[in-house]
Amino acid sequence: MAAVLQLFIAVSMIVLVMEEVRFNAEQVRQEIAAVRSEKEALQVKILTAEEQCRALYDQVRLSQGVQQAYDELRRTQHVVVQQERLRALGQMASGVAHDVNNALSPIVAYSEMLLTMVPDLPEAARNQLQIIRQSGEDISHIVSRLREFLSPRCGRQAARQGGRPPVN
Repeated sequence: MAAVLQLFIAVSMIVLVMEEVRFNAEQVRQEIAAVRSEKEALQVKILTAEEQCRALYDQVRLSQGVQQAYDELRRTQHVVVQQERLRALGQMASGVAHDVNNALSPIVAYSEMLLTMVPDLPEAARNQLQIIRQSGEDISHIVSRLREFLSPRCGRQAARQGGRPPVN
């Protein structure tokens, strides 16, 4: 009876954790929407600035040096937009990874605790708890590999850009 109660508590904890993950996912969606609206506003500003630059270019018949400066400005604008995208994506990914790890900790811990502290668990319950624990550990490893993948990559890009924060 105690094992069943503990299993019920563990399942309830999993449900609560899943609800928290669902809530966090909604927050991430809202943040994505906010970033998208910021991006659109920046694109409008960039387009306006670009139109103004083109009008000036047509009026004055800019020299080759000014054309090169204009092209460099466009490349710089593109890099800035890319950097902002990568920065926003990195912040979002970091937050999601953190939330996933926070949500997984009690799942793995409680399943491990039940497996070690309740020796007379029915075999079916023990197998299910082992599956829950292993799945939680697998997700944790996936998040770790994702962090390892992003961390050196972002560092290399920052070095290429003269130490500026990498963003895409």
